Amino acid sequence: MEELGRGAGGQVYKAIFVPTMTLVAVKEVYVDDAQKRQAMLGELGALHNMSKADFQFTDTLGGAGGAGGGAGGLLGGSGSGSTDLEGSTLSASVHPPGPGGGGALSAEDRLAQTVAAIQDRKGSPHIVAFYDAYTEPARGSVMLVLEYMNAGTLEDLVKAKVPVDEHMLATVAESVLRGLRELHAKHQIHRDIKPSNILLDRDGNVKISDFGIAREVASDLASTQVGTFQYMSPERIQAQPYSFNSDIWSLGLVVATLALGKMPLPAKYWELVTAVTERAPPELPRGLFSEELRAFVAACLSKDADRRPGAARLLDHPFLLSNRDRVKPKITLPLTEGQIKRLKTLLRKVLEFQMKQILGKDWETILCNSNGLDSSFKFPRIKKRYFRRLAHDYGVEFEVLKTAYQKETIRFYRDIQQMSGAHKDANRKKGKP
Repeated sequence: MEELGRGAGGQVYKAIFVPTMTLVAVKEVYVDDAQKRQAMLGELGALHNMSKADFQFTDTLGGAGGAGGGAGGLLGGSGSGSTDLEGSTLSASVHPPGPGGGGALSAEDRLAQTVAAIQDRKGSPHIVAFYDAYTEPARGSVMLVLEYMNAGTLEDLVKAKVPVDEHMLATVAESVLRGLRELHAKHQIHRDIKPSNILLDRDGNVKISDFGIAREVASDLASTQVGTFQYMSPERIQAQPYSFNSDIWSLGLVVATLALGKMPLPAKYWELVTAVTERAPPELPRGLFSEELRAFVAACLSKDADRRPGAARLLDHPFLLSNRDRVKPKITLPLTEGQIKRLKTLLRKVLEFQMKQILGKDWETILCNSNGLDSSFKFPRIKKRYFRRLAHDYGVEFEVLKTAYQKETIRFYRDIQQMSGAHKDANRKKGKP
């Protein structure tokens, strides 16, 4: 449908899963070299590790390949599960074996499983849900199908200079801490907590995303230096061993950035290094913020990693306790003309997809060579609850979406008839029957 963002590893697109009319985010990860393949496998492993769904996950680099999905991707990718990229075989199976305990799922079973996963939205309430994955060999990429969060990222709020009150700050901090507590309990360090990796929806839910560089650690310490430099902890910047509390420093900077409306540390490399390693950590100004919030940020930004509290301990901080019983803040976003136009485009794509399901990928040619659609033709009925979900995810009233779909269906039917008629007129002029 449209691009949501891009980075060094690939792009993220908004798409729709037509069987349930569910908006999803599709992350395309290019795996044209060993480092990118490893990052993608790490992300798949972390997402699988945090999922409550009954997925089988295997990863193989090199050799003859492994299990593989086999039944086709969620949104029409190859779904081979195993593809040769730059001479190395990548196998990433995220589906349970077929009947009898072995082999790939049938297309019908895989579709049913994916529908169930999306309907149940299984997984952590504080980490973006993982639904499916498939390969695109021609593009040299793997597509990860993830939960779509319809209010953007914390970075969007900072860039738009949206004022964030302390209740919202507490909601963000608590949600991220709960996600980190789950992650750390499974011996995973996220290593890239920053505003653009924390997503929001209109219901006030906050979730951690982007596990491309998350790492499982067998011991309490890790040493690899990856992630966004501005949000790295002092121990990481100084190339010292680090642990789970490194993520806490990053969260402290995220909260401070939201509170102040800007990053409290310099952007330039050496100025940042000097500020983090030689100066006192950033503080929120006295008088502008509550003492509880100032103390919470100060605890997160302790330069001594051993004195920095862990996620479980911070969840009992007075700043969070004082805001916990309040109603979760809703995020209201106005519906722009551009969004209305994209909604019409979305509904047209849904109708085209349905036509492809009925007549095949050459549906346009078939209709051009026929009399178009019979007047009695009806598009497959879409359940009302699926429309309600799409209306919620897109941020429009149910009746608005229903009316838009009805109008687009009439327009699509008319366009098909006109296309068929124009094709016949052209053939008649050429003397063809």
